[in-house]
Amino acid sequence: MKIISLVLVALYLFLAFFGESLFPFWRGFVPYYYEVGFVIVAFILYRERLSFKVDFGKYSKGFGCSLLFGLATVILAKVLNTELPFAMSNSFVLFFLVIVGPLLEELIFRFALWHGIDSVIGCRRGTLMLTSILFSLAHFKSIFMIKTPFMTFIAFQAVYSLMVSYWWGNKYIESGSISVPTIYHILFNLGFGVGAYFLF
Repeated sequence: MKIISLVLVALYLFLAFFGESLFPFWRGFVPYYYEVGFVIVAFILYRERLSFKVDFGKYSKGFGCSLLFGLATVILAKVLNTELPFAMSNSFVLFFLVIVGPLLEELIFRFALWHGIDSVIGCRRGTLMLTSILFSLAHFKSIFMIKTPFMTFIAFQAVYSLMVSYWWGNKYIESGSISVPTIYHILFNLGFGVGAYFLF
C-alpha cells in the first residue's frame, strides 16, 4: 500500500503542478476531471477511512468562526487594496467558490492526498504540515498565469490558505470526518464570497 500511495501522490502532484505547462490540452475543465478521477482512485484505496459524521453541537462555534474569518479575510483583502481575479456577481463563480471548490478541495487535501501521504510517512502531524503547504502552493501556482494586478491577491491567498488549511486539517484529525473540514471550508468561502460581493 505504501508504494501505491507514493505513486498516486507523486503522479497527482506532478500533473497538478506541471500539467498545464507540459500539455497543451491541460486547460479548462481537464484538470478538474483529473482531480475527480484522483479522488475516485483514492476512495477505492482508502474508503474504510472515510467518515461523514458531524457533531454539530461540538463544532457549531467553529463553523460560525469560519464564516466570520472568511468575511474578515475579504475585508483585509480590500484594506490591502488587492484586486480579485474573479467576479462575485457571476453566479457560476459564486457556486464554484462556495460549493464545488470546497467539496473537491477537501476531498483532495483532507482525504485523497492526506491518506496517501499518511500511508507513506505514517505521521499525522507531518501529513498536516505537508497537506497545508501543498494547499497553499495550489492556490499560489496561478501567480505565474495571471495578470499583474491580481498577483498581490494570489500572494495574499497563499498566506491565508496555509493558515486555514492547518486549521481545517486539525479539525480533520480531531473529528476523523471529512464533513467537518468541508463545512468549515464552505462557510469560510461563503463569508468571503458575501463580503467580496459587496466590497468589490
